[in-house]
Amino acid sequence: MSTVLGSHHPTTLGAMEHLAIVYQAQGRLAEAEELYSRSRELKTLTFGTDHPSTVNSLSYLADVQFLQQRYDAAAVTYHNLLEVRTQVSGTAHPQTLFVMGALAWALHKQGRRRSAVELMVRCAALSSQTLGPSHPDSVERNAWARELEADNEQEHAVRAVGSQLHAMASEEMCDAKRSHGDDFPGAKGGTEATNEKTLERESSDLKVWLMPDTTSAGACEEMPALL
Repeated sequence: MSTVLGSHHPTTLGAMEHLAIVYQAQGRLAEAEELYSRSRELKTLTFGTDHPSTVNSLSYLADVQFLQQRYDAAAVTYHNLLEVRTQVSGTAHPQTLFVMGALAWALHKQGRRRSAVELMVRCAALSSQTLGPSHPDSVERNAWARELEADNEQEHAVRAVGSQLHAMASEEMCDAKRSHGDDFPGAKGGTEATNEKTLERESSDLKVWLMPDTTSAGACEEMPALL
């Protein structure tokens, strides 16, 4: 088709994107991403950055990057998409809020938990103002904001206790060295690796103990299908 109509023709671009959708449905995500990326580039040259068709291609690209767990790339693409959506539709538009929520989940998956919480809280507040607090989207976004906040607090607790365990172990080792001198195995590096593994295991056990039940509907291991 590109030979007959040209690569920039709307029909060619539509066929390219439809093929990408088929690839995504088949689980061929890398191939789908390549086509989405190419489609977006051509649409940008043909229609411009703010054209709805170009914006849709950017959205498809961000989603397939997230599905591949390429969270760094997805966060960048969602951020670019959020800027375009905000410029075209406004901050409180439903499509803008959708992208804002998606970006928050990408940030969460990156480990940037504080940024994720702040963005999701803002998204939930805008949703409540625009759609009303009882709207299903607002209720869901407020629930996600609380969920991310709880996860962030849990992570801080695990790190704090882990630091305390490390400090206690170091102090005990120093006391043992003072008591036994050079005869203490740890003085020559014999048990450092064992002590580190012990600390890692204790921190891991602590995290499991603090972690909520991931079988519940509130678990956030993956971004919800709808934001």
